[in-house]
Amino acid sequence: MTVGTIIRSCCSSSHTSHHDKMGHDSTNNTNMNHDSSHSMAMTFFQAENTSLFSTAWTPNSTAAYAGTCFFLIFLAFAMRTMMALKPIFEQSQLQATKKSNQNNGAGDIENGNKEGRGGSNTKGKGFIVEFRKRWATWNLTVNFVRAIYELFLVGIGYLLMLAVMSYNVGYFVSILTGVFLGTLVMGHLASDAETAEHC
Repeated sequence: MTVGTIIRSCCSSSHTSHHDKMGHDSTNNTNMNHDSSHSMAMTFFQAENTSLFSTAWTPNSTAAYAGTCFFLIFLAFAMRTMMALKPIFEQSQLQATKKSNQNNGAGDIENGNKEGRGGSNTKGKGFIVEFRKRWATWNLTVNFVRAIYELFLVGIGYLLMLAVMSYNVGYFVSILTGVFLGTLVMGHLASDAETAEHC
């Protein structure tokens, strides 16, 4: 066998090996892209091992999955209950604000604002007068309690949103069930209130 034949044989083997390696890498990349696109697909699915909020909360049995669904029902029920009670809570906070500010001059400011409105009442002045009247009733304790209440309400809402974004059918149906039961049982408390909110 001549030296030229040996060189040509080595070059041919190296080219074939390089071609096979590139083909294998291309196949792996295609499979990875396919798996990635499948995992990121925004479609509902049914599974009992879907993580909720964290990988540490991953049901590993049917009983654990059912318990997670009941938790979501309770969480949605609690959110609807807080929303139904919010008008009552705001009314009680308003009464507390009036009582706490009845001796601090807020009433005089309000009376002065009423007298001021008797004259020229442009839109700009009307806004400033209304703002001053409302700001005069500001109370740290009352507004702190209001902020805590709103914090819990918004926090629960975002947790439910994250659960829906898991695209698990069971989680989604559980949240809808909790909203339905909460509105059915507690919704009448806010039915006649102008400040009632709906998500």
